[in-house]
Amino acid sequence: MPLKSTIRTGLAVVGVLVLGWVAVGLFRRPGEDTGGQAPGRGSQAPQHTQPVAAEIRPNATTASPLGGTTTATTAQAVNQVIAFVAPAQAAARVSSPAVARFADASIPVEQRMSEIDQLGQRGDAAAVQILMTLGDTYTYLNFQAIEALGRVKTPEVARYLAGKTGDKDPKIVAAAMQSLAQVQGAAGIPVIAATLAANRQRPDGFQDTVCAAGVKALGEIGSPQAIPALAEEFEQTVGKTLQHEYGSQVIAAIKAIGDSAGVPALEAYALRLQTQRDAMSKNPMGQHYLDGKLAEVRAAIVFLLKTK
Repeated sequence: MPLKSTIRTGLAVVGVLVLGWVAVGLFRRPGEDTGGQAPGRGSQAPQHTQPVAAEIRPNATTASPLGGTTTATTAQAVNQVIAFVAPAQAAARVSSPAVARFADASIPVEQRMSEIDQLGQRGDAAAVQILMTLGDTYTYLNFQAIEALGRVKTPEVARYLAGKTGDKDPKIVAAAMQSLAQVQGAAGIPVIAATLAANRQRPDGFQDTVCAAGVKALGEIGSPQAIPALAEEFEQTVGKTLQHEYGSQVIAAIKAIGDSAGVPALEAYALRLQTQRDAMSKNPMGQHYLDGKLAEVRAAIVFLLKTK
């Protein structure tokens, strides 16, 4: 064989091997080795429960009307990849036959999600045990199990969900807060408020996902007891670790509670927005943006005053 042909063949083989190595690396979980077992309930939560989404950091930036840039999440962009890749990876790591079904990629993901939802509707001891085990398992649909547990209003489930608010996976934390709100109502406010405070800035960049879920959960509880925690989000988070769009979510939660006790927090936020707007004389685009936010918060104040 001529020398040039031999070199070309050798380079082609090396190229194939390198591509194969890269592909394996892309779909391997952090710290994964062969023969690893999924952690059981009570074990330390994995660093990333959603393997692909957690490894792709939300680092896309877009221009903000207030100047600078804002970070955009890529979670939605990879969800379609997760739905097909993660279940196949997880199947070999699930030891419980009842849970292994939910990591079986040969079963349509819609069917598995429906079956998880049915377990939550059943709510008996056996169903709860399966959901808790799935919630602790290193597989794609674990967050769905956490959501399904929101239908089961027992002290055992409440304790489990409170523990899950400390998980490292953002989708698990978000689902745990929303389910805890359903299970405990106003009694769950302290845990949700503490979870919000702990997630205002996350190393994985998913503070927007977690905080939005927590604020929504507080609004859905509908108790004035949640207003101080929401007011704290105005002070500690909006315009700092998260943009003013998050402020709109806090406004919506206070409005959903529907109590005039939320008016002082909204008035304080409106004053802050006005001060920021007045300082932007050389940024008409930013002023226009904040005018919209001011109109939003003032409309919420009017709405709450009418509820007296």
